Amino acid sequence: MMSAPLHLQIALDAPPERIYDALTTRLPDWFCEHADVSLNEKRYDYWGRYTPETPDRDAGRHPLLAAEANAALRYTWHVSGRDTEVDISLHPRQGRQVLLVHQTNVAQEHEVGALATEDFWFLSLENLRRYLDGKQIVRCDFSRSALGDIQHTVEIEATPETVFEALIKPEQIQRWFASRSSVVPVVGGLYDIGWGDKYGLLKILE
Repeated sequence: MMSAPLHLQIALDAPPERIYDALTTRLPDWFCEHADVSLNEKRYDYWGRYTPETPDRDAGRHPLLAAEANAALRYTWHVSGRDTEVDISLHPRQGRQVLLVHQTNVAQEHEVGALATEDFWFLSLENLRRYLDGKQIVRCDFSRSALGDIQHTVEIEATPETVFEALIKPEQIQRWFASRSSVVPVVGGLYDIGWGDKYGLLKILE
């Protein structure tokens, strides 16, 4: 039984020609370690340590199903044990370009690889935005152990009270980060973002 498709989008401040160039000839600059793309030969290959499952050259072959200059790409990607289909399209909106990613037959929430595929696209689309803006990108090396510390800083134009509510109130958390969240807002309290105990229960330390 096929799963529900994955939908993502991002608004980009760049002309469609430059975005399409990033999608076809500049993939290693923001998306993957290695790439070999030929629109004429219907090949959209990428592989290496910055791609989930760290495919080698042979495993990184992706047949190109369709291509429309400065507008759309569609190709197949075998990931998490599934043959998926990725559709990328550009749409003008209020002076910007909205890039849509639609991937069918992705792993479901309870299957291995489900979170990795979605998180990969979140990071990749943000890296595309940063690349187009001339900013440094953030690489995820899938060949290395996932164990370790994570530290991240972001500046938000809002009051501390507003930001704290978005982090602590379940109805706010579900608007931007999680589903079926539940929070006991005390030290030692449960911080459940809907993943259950399969991916590890979270506890408030401070």
